[in-house]
This record gives sequence, structure tokens and C-alpha cells, in this order.
Amino acid sequence: MSVSRPQKQILGTAAEAIERAIQLLREEWRDGFAGRRIDRARMLIRQAEDLSSDSAVSIALARVNLRLAGYQAADAQKRRVELTEIGQELTQLRDRLSQLPAGATRPQAPAPSARPSRRSTAAPRSRQLPLDTPVTALPNVGEKNAKKLAKLGLATIGDVLRFLPRRHIDYSKTMTIREAVGFDATGEVTVKGIVKDEAIFDGPPARYTIRLSDSTGSIKVTWFNKYLAHQIHAGDEITISGKLDHGYGMPTATSPEWEKTGTPNLSTGRLTPVYNLTQGVSQKQLRVLTKAALDLTESTVVDYLPESMRRRLDLMPLGQAYRESHYPSDYRSLTRAHQRLSFDELLLLQLGLVKQREQRKRGKAPAFDLAQADLFAFFDQLPFQLTMSQQRALDEVLVDLEQPRPMTRLLQGDVG
Repeated sequence: MSVSRPQKQILGTAAEAIERAIQLLREEWRDGFAGRRIDRARMLIRQAEDLSSDSAVSIALARVNLRLAGYQAADAQKRRVELTEIGQELTQLRDRLSQLPAGATRPQAPAPSARPSRRSTAAPRSRQLPLDTPVTALPNVGEKNAKKLAKLGLATIGDVLRFLPRRHIDYSKTMTIREAVGFDATGEVTVKGIVKDEAIFDGPPARYTIRLSDSTGSIKVTWFNKYLAHQIHAGDEITISGKLDHGYGMPTATSPEWEKTGTPNLSTGRLTPVYNLTQGVSQKQLRVLTKAALDLTESTVVDYLPESMRRRLDLMPLGQAYRESHYPSDYRSLTRAHQRLSFDELLLLQLGLVKQREQRKRGKAPAFDLAQADLFAFFDQLPFQLTMSQQRALDEVLVDLEQPRPMTRLLQGDVG
């Protein structure tokens, strides 16, 4: 039959893509978990997900890819465990694809006579999620991590998109250690240097300390996380960003942000976001989560502003504003993203006030039939004359009392 030939070709291509991904993960293992082959492996897994004719396999591949998205934020021990488990799962999925009957098809599969196009192979479609999806759909977020994220107010993927950084670090703009020591003590500095010495202290509190040096001086850097010793080693070139303590002796930095120079990660060549944290959640974990949330909602963020209005007000699309707020292309894009999100915040506030006013207008209240003669008689008995401001306020209150709706008015005056 003409049905089996093209179907078998699709299955073989998906299985081969998984096999190539497995080979890359083996090379990653031999390379000491350096993270240099993960992006290529994820690309092959996405291709296999797109080409697989088994919907269960496609879902499993998407889950594996989300898991790999958190690989760069893990320490060496965690990476070893992840590679072992992911490699086993990919092997099972590859074998399942190879053993499927030739007539098996996915409900949305192409017509039997159609060969997979070059376009679909080169640019496989990525899974997209609505903004109200729980955070457990993000890589490496189980129930335990979800509880930690809940302390930051992050329950859904939409919450992650709206969890904006408190600042950004520009790792491309560094200063020498001598310049940093002379910098304003209240500001944060970014310096690059070589790790000369390192020491681990069991505590309490447990901490990891290094001496960071360049041609102009040295800084003592301390993190209260001794497991960083698995990621930072003597001789490494790293960049740190934070405040310096200009006390006696060598300048010190405590728990600064850091990046290893030349490492292919989210911070390379871009402004790096810095988020508010809670216990058990690191900056690197939040960067991985926000990047995954942006990728998974690229086509599901609905912009309620018409394009004509955005063009007239020079506002960027909402989805782009979220991306540029987290990972801006440059400072101008960051400013424009903040302008768009600030506009939304003010607009929604105004719309909420308008809605409240309309609801009050629709409310019912008894209307008072005021006897003007009685009021005038009362005013005539007063030992003083009402001022113009008092008379105007009184007239407005009397008009409201005659209306069949609730009165909302604040009467303010001086006590003399």
C-alpha cells in the first residue's frame, strides 16, 4: 500500500533526530557537564517532537525539552542526574518510535501522499501554553518548587511574565578593580577578574570565598553557598556585580551576582535581569523560568490594544514588552517596554474607576423632597452668614440629596 512508505519515513526521521540528541548528551557527559551541547540537543528534540506520529511520544519529548531548559541553572551533581534520567527516557522514546506499526498515524498528521516539507523540518513548531497554566508546567518546577514560587506570588505562567526584574546588569560594561574601589560606595559595580584562591568553610554559616584579581588589584568575594565550589575554580575568569565594602584591608563583596566569562547562558551578550528572591530560589533558576515562560507564551499573549492605537501612541506590542522587560535588546528597548507596561497599569486603573462610577450611578437610594422654606428659615436663625464656599458646598449636597442614587461626596473644611 502507498500508506506505509511515507509514514515509515517520518518515523525514521524522528527516531534519528532522537538518536543524534542522545549522542550529543553522551558527549556532554564526557565533556564534564559543561553545557555546550544542550542547545543543539534541544533543537533535535524539538524536531523529533514535530515529526513524531505518536502523540504520547510528542508530549513526552516536550516534557524532556522543558526539563533540559533548566539544565544550565543546575550544579554539576544535578546535571549528572539529569543527563542519566533524560538519556534513559530518550532511549525508550526512540525505541518506541522505531517499533510503531507502519499504519499508525497522529490525528493531525499530513496526508499519506505528502512528504514532510523542508520548512517543517527546519522550523518545528513549539508547544504554546495559555497564561493561566500553573507554574508546574515550567522546567524543573514540581510541587515543592511551586510552593517556593508561591511566596513570590507566582502561581501561573502569566504571573511569571509579570514578575519584572528590579534591575539589570550589563556584563559588557565592566571596570577594573582599582576603578571599582574608587567608585561611590553606595552604588553597584561590575568587575571582571581571575579566580586566584578559593576556600570552603563549613560554618556556621557555610560559605565559599575566593580572591578575584586583575592587573590593578584584588577583591575578596564571599557567597554563603559552599556548593558554588563545584562551579567556580581557581584560574577561571568570572565577572561579578554587586556592592563593595571598603573597610580595612582588601575590599570585599558579599553574595554578588556572577557569571563565568564565555559560558553560553542566558546572560551572554545581553542585559541580565536581577529579581527579588525568596529562600530556596536563585537568580539563575528565575532566569531559566522567565525565559521558558516567554518562549511558551510567544503566541498566546493577547494584546487588547488595537494596532492603530499602539501605532498612534508609539507603544510596542504586549508580548514584546514582556520579553524586553526581562531580556532587553538594549536600554532603549527596556525603556519602551516599561512605558508600555506602565501605560497598561494606568489604563486599567482608570477603567476600574470608570466602572466603579458607573456602578454607583446604577445604584438606588431614596430621594429626599427638601422643603426650601424650612431651610431658609433655619439659615435666617444663624448668628452668622454662610461664606460663598459654604453656600456652594451646601447647594451641591442638596442637589445630590434630591437624586434617587447614592451620594458619594467628601466635605472638607477648616475648624476655626
